[in-house]
Amino acid sequence: MGVVEEPTVPAPSPRRRGKATGTLILTVVVLLLLFMFVITNSQSVPVSLAFWDVSAPLWLLVLLTLIAGVLIGWSARWWTARK
Repeated sequence: MGVVEEPTVPAPSPRRRGKATGTLILTVVVLLLLFMFVITNSQSVPVSLAFWDVSAPLWLLVLLTLIAGVLIGWSARWWTARK
């Protein structure tokens, strides 16, 4: 009869840990830039669309525009994948 080998669990590589640290650093930098953007663009700006007038912080308008763009992009990709 042959020898049955026990399954071994590979040791975590040190490179994986460095990648997680790099991701964490990138996340912190992006969050700091986002915070700086919000602080420097907190003034209220008027928005007019046909008969609708509203005033909102600039950072909020940029965020809403970004969300609308992402939704339109996902919808377009979904629509073309359907055909």
